Amino acid sequence: MTAFHESALDGVARNPALPAPLLLRLLAFDGGGDGPPRHALQRAALPEPAVAVILTHPHTGARIAFAMSTGAEPAQRARLVDDPSPAVRAALAYGPEWWDPRTTVAPLPDDVCARLAAVLNGAGVPA
Repeated sequence: MTAFHESALDGVARNPALPAPLLLRLLAFDGGGDGPPRHALQRAALPEPAVAVILTHPHTGARIAFAMSTGAEPAQRARLVDDPSPAVRAALAYGPEWWDPRTTVAPLPDDVCARLAAVLNGAGVPA
C-alpha cells in the first residue's frame, strides 16, 4: 500500500459517520498484502457484520490488530481465542495497547483468560 492510500483510507476509517457498507469494503481491502486500514480494525462500536469479517480475515495482521484494539469490546476480541494462528492468540493474551493514561480497557472474560492460560501451559510456557 502506498503512503497516500494508507493515510487516506485510515482517514476514511476514522470517520464516525462512515456507513456500514463502506466500512465492510474497507475491511475487505487487502492493501497490496498489508491488510485493511488499521483504523478500520480498531474502531469502537463495530457492527456485528464488521466483526465477522475481521474474525475470518485471511490476513493474520488484521486479526492481530483487532485482538489488540482498545476500541473493540472484550466479548468481540474474545472470539479470537480459537484462532488457528498462535500469533493472534498471543496478541489476544497480550491485550490492547494504549498510550493515553486515562484510557481504560475492560478485561477479557474470565473463561477466555483461563482457556488462553491453559493453551500456554500446554505449550510449556510458564504461567
